[in-house]
Amino acid sequence: MRNLIMQPARQQYSSAILGRFSARHIFFFLAAIIGFLLILQIILSNILATSGENLAKIDSLINQTKQENSKLKAEIAQEGSLSNVETKAKELGMIEASKFVYIDRTVPVAQNLR
Repeated sequence: MRNLIMQPARQQYSSAILGRFSARHIFFFLAAIIGFLLILQIILSNILATSGENLAKIDSLINQTKQENSKLKAEIAQEGSLSNVETKAKELGMIEASKFVYIDRTVPVAQNLR
């Protein structure tokens, strides 16, 4: 019995709230929310598209840098080879040593000769 008494009060309360806003107000409110969400989606899609483009550029730059790094490592290996070092030493006027001197570890290198 209590539920029967409360129902008209709820209906009166809900109709009182809806009575303050006309269907036209509710329509414009919902249209504004939908418009805002559509504009937000367009903005976020644009940001996502440009981020993907930037990511592709960075990925391309990384690959280019890796290739350049590989070329430089190969160049370093070639320049450091013994045959190349020997050729450059001859170009600089260096000659092959004819006599080798070995230092004994038991005698200090900076020995006082007084």
